Amino acid sequence: MTVKNPLQIPLVLTSVRLLWTFKPEGGSDDAAVTNEGTADQKEVDTQVLQLLTLDSGATQKIVLSLIPRQSGELQIIAVAFELCGPAPVSADQLPIAVTGNQ
Repeated sequence: MTVKNPLQIPLVLTSVRLLWTFKPEGGSDDAAVTNEGTADQKEVDTQVLQLLTLDSGATQKIVLSLIPRQSGELQIIAVAFELCGPAPVSADQLPIAVTGNQ
């Protein structure tokens, strides 16, 4: 996958990952599980890119992967990430992060 920063400022993305739904083989639609809202699912291993920094105007290729742990239907829904703001000024401040999907 190729990501591009069209802005004139660097972007810092964290927790870049694929969002998915998984329906076990022979299971009903009610048996489908997803990793939206939670990152801990045993049915599918999800690779998480912890930090991605894109300079102003930069284009970068990234590889994200999923490994199903059982037979079934795996559907990729989106790419999820957290867009981080500038670094905190002091140690007691938390960085600003906005969650997004593409």
